[in-house]
Amino acid sequence: MNLRKLILFIFCTACLHQPQIAGANEAPSAAELFKSVEDRFVRLQSISYSVKRFSTSKHQAAGDRWLFRFKSPDKVRIDYLEPYNRLIVTDGAYLLEYLPSAGKALKTELASLSPQKRAMVLSGAFGRVSVDGLRLGNYQEMLRRAVKVTPARVGDNKAWLVEGANPRYQVYIDQEKAVPLKTEIYDADGELVLRTEASSLYQAAPGFWLPREIASTTRAPDGFYKTALSLSEVRVDEAIADQVFRFELPAGVEIATSKQEEKK
Repeated sequence: MNLRKLILFIFCTACLHQPQIAGANEAPSAAELFKSVEDRFVRLQSISYSVKRFSTSKHQAAGDRWLFRFKSPDKVRIDYLEPYNRLIVTDGAYLLEYLPSAGKALKTELASLSPQKRAMVLSGAFGRVSVDGLRLGNYQEMLRRAVKVTPARVGDNKAWLVEGANPRYQVYIDQEKAVPLKTEIYDADGELVLRTEASSLYQAAPGFWLPREIASTTRAPDGFYKTALSLSEVRVDEAIADQVFRFELPAGVEIATSKQEEKK
């Protein structure tokens, strides 16, 4: 997996390309449906959006907010704004993580890493701001376990329901917009692991549909926590200057350099 595809996989964004699937009177295959969701990423040149998220569990409630920007093929900038400031930016060759309150930064070389090691480093840095429910994740593995496709409805939206087994899952995909409307993932014991529900679909650009809201329920060791997430200020395929992804650290910042070692 090249770096561009990896970054798109982590951040669950989409683009304008809409592949052809089965006719209106014929149920598409799970492969066609999953591909229709994932292929929206193929021609993406840039995307930016703001995210607000509020999470609750039986022990606590917390909110956070960030701005995400991507430019093809491998440039990403995340301005994490609440509850504290943090910057994560990569130009494809290096990854910079900066925490202003501590006056410290970490710079990691990416160019020399294997795809597997690069994926691990980026996932670690970006994992906190990934968005469940926009993409399907490991859809090749899900495809292997797909059992059937049937028509369904999610609210007012016509959908295709893809059901899988061993372990069980259900994915509802909008018939016209190729957007995942609802997902339910279970473990081998039949217990819910993750549920996502997308709503308030809108056309952010011609042919490009996105939910404004995503609600999720996720199992944790101490029970379930619920998240309400909203997307706004979405910009698709608009020009983003390369300078956005080149950040000059203020004087006096302590910079640690990390060169990840490859296991032999």
